[in-house]
Amino acid sequence: MELLVYTRRITPRVEYAFRFIFKDILRLNYRITTSITEAQNYYGPILSYSHQQIGKSVQIIPHGLLTEDCIKHHSFEVIDWKGIPAFPLTAPDTETPFDIFSASFYLITRYEEYPKSISNLDKHSRFCSRDCLASKNKFLNLPVVDLWAFRLLEILRARNYSLSNKPRKFNQITTIDLDSAYAFKHKGIIRVLLSAFKSVITKGKPDFVKRFKVLAGLEPDPFDIYNNLYTILPGSPQTIWFVHAGKWGKYDKPIPISTPAMKALVGTLSEKYRVGIHPSYSSFMNEPKTREELADLVNALDQAVACSRQHYIRLRLPASYRMLTKMGITEDYSMGYPNTVGFRAGTCTPFVFYDLISEQPVNLKVFPFQVMDSIFVNEKISPEKAREIILGLIEAVRRVDGTFISVWHVDYLSGYGQSDGWFSLLKDVLNDLNLGNGKNSSVKND
Repeated sequence: MELLVYTRRITPRVEYAFRFIFKDILRLNYRITTSITEAQNYYGPILSYSHQQIGKSVQIIPHGLLTEDCIKHHSFEVIDWKGIPAFPLTAPDTETPFDIFSASFYLITRYEEYPKSISNLDKHSRFCSRDCLASKNKFLNLPVVDLWAFRLLEILRARNYSLSNKPRKFNQITTIDLDSAYAFKHKGIIRVLLSAFKSVITKGKPDFVKRFKVLAGLEPDPFDIYNNLYTILPGSPQTIWFVHAGKWGKYDKPIPISTPAMKALVGTLSEKYRVGIHPSYSSFMNEPKTREELADLVNALDQAVACSRQHYIRLRLPASYRMLTKMGITEDYSMGYPNTVGFRAGTCTPFVFYDLISEQPVNLKVFPFQVMDSIFVNEKISPEKAREIILGLIEAVRRVDGTFISVWHVDYLSGYGQSDGWFSLLKDVLNDLNLGNGKNSSVKND
């Protein structure tokens, strides 16, 4: 039976929030009305998103965020909703004490990232995780939006409403950033000489000898682990490679995409997996440079590219997403923090991006990731401890039948120049994911 949602006013924000909760997460048939007469005469399941109680409807008191048409500073107190953090409080001592729709909108649009000044950004011009509401209130490790949605469904069903939703299945996507495809090979004579000199100065003889043996064809390149990866990675669409196609720079160390070796490599990757663009560090907020890199990758692949992830997770909203959509990119995988694990947007459900400046959704689907190997490497967390953390995040996603997305890098997986064990960790994580694929432990069945 169809759920009728009554609200006094329908705005783009209201439509967006309702669609995400009811359609994207719960996969529930629903309809919105502003007619109080229709709502009062409706005999089916009803939810009142207003200050007016309608019969025995489930009522959620609006906060007001969804009827605003500008970006304001909001300060929220986070409450405990029977074990789930929640905000903003609008109806104390009721079964739905907070505005789930405003809270969901606030998190998935990354509303809190818009008003930040340059002083709130890190040295790479990124929004800092320490400044987000979830981090300050210690719920960054929970997909709270999904948890709220399924709790709301339980409340609706407790009214003896005959509601049927299409169950979704737990899904996982493994993504790999190809920042530099090879450690020593295919870099050109100038970079080879500069790197060799640097290795003598900073790393000593072992690295210089290793470089010589690789370039002489006596040993394989340390990063050339692709055949090993092919044996463990799931096929398309559950594995995506994001290829750096930019120029060399301080934070950009790619092999030129025009070299025969890179063309051969990305060609092989595209036969087995999806391939996306990994816009360079130097292309941040630079549309011509990003377009050039995308064109170079498209030429190397000889096929269109639809997905993207920012190098160094350099993301500025809404500018970064506006730029990508103008180039025909329809999926982005940058929604996560570069320095900590968790749920940056409060959800493990892919969502259409909502531009708070233009006040409308855009043609870009955001796929939030929960974990990245470089976080553990930089924090000097062992692969063994990292697996415990990852398993906890997988379980959090599995409870709501969401999409678990992880980020890996070939240089770390190779074990060269870093602590070993990351390839084994990836293999173990993929095994853990496969072992659990048959489980269905969604909270809606708890």
